[in-house]
Amino acid sequence: MFRHYPCRSGVSQVRGDIKTVFEKWRFSTGGPVQSSPSVEDIDNDGKMEVVFGSWDCKIYAVNHDGRLQWVYQTEDHVLSSPAIRDVDNDGKMEIICGSDDGHVYCLNGKDGKLLWKYSIGSVVSSPAVYDVDNDGEMEVFVGSHDGTVYALCGEDGAVLWQFCTPGAIGSSPALADLNGDGQLDVVIGSHNHVYALDALEGWIVMKMKGCDDTFTSSPAVGDINGDGAPEIVIGSDTAVYVITRKGKVLWTVPADGNYHSSPAIADIDQNGDIEVIIGSENKVCAFNGEDGSILWEVETQGLILSSPAVADIDGDGDYDAVVGSNDTFLYAVDGSGTVLWIFGTGADIESSPAVADIDGDGFAEIVVGSNDSRVYVLDSDVSATHSVRIAGILGGFLLGILLLGFIVLKKTL
Repeated sequence: MFRHYPCRSGVSQVRGDIKTVFEKWRFSTGGPVQSSPSVEDIDNDGKMEVVFGSWDCKIYAVNHDGRLQWVYQTEDHVLSSPAIRDVDNDGKMEIICGSDDGHVYCLNGKDGKLLWKYSIGSVVSSPAVYDVDNDGEMEVFVGSHDGTVYALCGEDGAVLWQFCTPGAIGSSPALADLNGDGQLDVVIGSHNHVYALDALEGWIVMKMKGCDDTFTSSPAVGDINGDGAPEIVIGSDTAVYVITRKGKVLWTVPADGNYHSSPAIADIDQNGDIEVIIGSENKVCAFNGEDGSILWEVETQGLILSSPAVADIDGDGDYDAVVGSNDTFLYAVDGSGTVLWIFGTGADIESSPAVADIDGDGFAEIVVGSNDSRVYVLDSDVSATHSVRIAGILGGFLLGILLLGFIVLKKTL
């Protein structure tokens, strides 16, 4: 699922051993891959598969070793990131994914055959899937450019409820118990509003108006300031916001350009407090969760639309962040803001990386799509196919002499 969990925290608990990055394998499609990959055993064979969409209008399932398992053709670009769940409680995984053709698709995980589809008629966000009513079957929640939040039955795609907003929705929903009633709520951004909706019936739990901001970033929900209550973190075209469960703005930080990247929330510097990690115009930023003060920033040479994934990617026991940039590079940054390595693809990276143990060796790999029409799996295995060392660290700063020129990175102390 996009951002790993229904609350969209962006954190993965797996541990890697990627101290020097190498390309394990790549898979080529017929168009840019801006969909963020999901990793799961979709056919119950004990091995992981990678599922993602492409601008070539297809949804792909690729085996752990880079071989195609199946492909499903839609009628338009697939930018939505798939959710992989057993939606009908039959013991088998299904794939839920949206397409720009205006449909939400449910596919059989084993062979990619269509189980059902629901026509929304507009661009569909990445779905959140969970059994919110505890009946053993999943519900599917999506936003749409028609301004509507839809709740669908996971078994057959029937509409359970829908909620209309006054503007297009580019944000993907998060699920969390915002008001403490023991039931999950749907949290989503829209044009100049952030909403929390009761997941069972769709009524408004909380609404926050953000001036004239458009919230295309997807929210993350967690206890940001240590007060025991969940907060919402979301980016807009002017700022990043932290909002209380009652709709009050706890803090906001203006953007140099915009925050279309979706935030990750984690104690990335291991000081006992939660930080917010998010991409902006051309930098990755880490903010103090309590007051929004900046801890560090890493500059890139391009706009950041990719959302950071947080995990211990090098096996040192501490969290790191991995994020793509429109300068064609994937960046790995440790909790202090030091760049560990970068990996270059052939085009901008708008896909958000996933961190998972794909090959079952006990260590996590990194999976990311690129606008060069490929999906890359990165590892530390020096014997992997196409192994290339991209960059090294000298004295805590990155010194990379690359074919495309110099990459400049800055840490704010």
